[in-house]
Amino acid sequence: MLRVQNNHTKYRGLDCDESDLDSFLGKTLPDLDSEGVHIGVNWSGPRLTGYDVSVADLRKNLAYWQDKFTR
Repeated sequence: MLRVQNNHTKYRGLDCDESDLDSFLGKTLPDLDSEGVHIGVNWSGPRLTGYDVSVADLRKNLAYWQDKFTR
């Protein structure tokens, strides 16, 4: 996050906070969904190339990977 903030001024006002997966799935994602926020994933490179996905799509992908690794 610090690298992103140092290189992209529009992100300097944001805070990065840590949370456990249950809190993220149970509180954070529903809050973001109710606000219509898309989530940026896999940002990389100097232009922060990546994907913006809906909360529903992120949930589906997380469920897939959780299922795959907990079999």
